[in-house]
This record gives sequence, C-alpha cells and structure tokens, in this order.
Amino acid sequence: MIHHVGRIIPVLAWSVLGDGMVAVLGGVLRGSGHQSMGALLNLCGYWLVGCPLAMLLGFKLRWDVVGFWCGLATATTLQVRGVGPGAWRVGLGQERVEVCWAQWMLGLRYCMFNGAKRQGPCQPLVY
Repeated sequence: MIHHVGRIIPVLAWSVLGDGMVAVLGGVLRGSGHQSMGALLNLCGYWLVGCPLAMLLGFKLRWDVVGFWCGLATATTLQVRGVGPGAWRVGLGQERVEVCWAQWMLGLRYCMFNGAKRQGPCQPLVY
C-alpha cells in the first residue's frame, strides 16, 4: 500500500496545485465578468483533454490510478496556461485605477502604481 501511495503522491500534488491555481484564476475571470471564458476553458480542459487522457493512460496503457491522475494533472496544467493569460488581460488597468481612487478617498496622499509614487489619484493605463 505504501508503494502505491508513494507513486501517486507526486502526481496528486501537481494536480492539487494546478487545481488551486485554476480556482483562483477562474475567480478573477468571474469577478471581471468573463464567466463564459472560464467555463469554456473548464469544458475544454477537463472534458475534451483531461478525461479522455485519463482514460487512455489508466485503461489502455494500464497505468491504473497513476494514469488517471496524470490525465487530470495535465488538464489542470493546460487550464492554468489557458486561464492565466486570459485573466491577466481582462481589464486589470481599470481595477488598478479604482483602487487608487479608493486610496485617495481614504486620505492616503499617494498611491503605488507601477512601482512609482504619484501625488493624487492615479491615471488609467493606456495599452
């Protein structure tokens, strides 16, 4: 039993780490109003890549439980690579401006914006 658990733990750890990152990045997408992008990436990641790969590795190649978790870990890795850039691009400039305005309204005399102190409310980024 210890041998089997020792085989699964590294793959399981990778899968749990990826799943946590997908949850956080999915929350960023939901919070910014891009729920459909997160849903599409979940659909593609788990149902089109992860589950078929898990079945292939587990049953066809006879990797057993390790194959199932390798398939799911691959799905979470692909999701992080897909959701990460998407979450980074969705309107982060406007959220930073709103945070700077809130800091200004609370009486802070400067806000940190791109590492530089500025007097007064920050201006929006132009991309």
